[in-house]
Amino acid sequence: MACAAHTVTGGRRCAGTTASADGTVLAARIVPPTSQNQAAIEDDLRQFVQVRLDLNDHRLTQECEQAIRNYDPCISCATHFLDLTMERV
Repeated sequence: MACAAHTVTGGRRCAGTTASADGTVLAARIVPPTSQNQAAIEDDLRQFVQVRLDLNDHRLTQECEQAIRNYDPCISCATHFLDLTMERV
C-alpha cells in the first residue's frame, strides 16, 4: 500500500491506497484532518462555552458552530454532522 500525506485546510490528510497494474484503486484508507483534531476541538469547545453561558441558546449555538469551523471549515457540509443541542442544568 502506498501512502501519501497532503497539507489541506485544517491539517494534513493522509491516504493509503492499493492499486492494480492498470491503476484501478483496490483499497484506500483516508485519515481526514478532523479526526486528528477531534480531541482538541472537544477540549477547546468545553472551555469556549464556559465563558459564554450568558448567551441565549441560539447565539451560543452559532458561536460554537463557528468555533468548530475554525478547525475545519468544511466539516459541517462535508459530514452534515453539525447539529448542536444544548441542555442547561
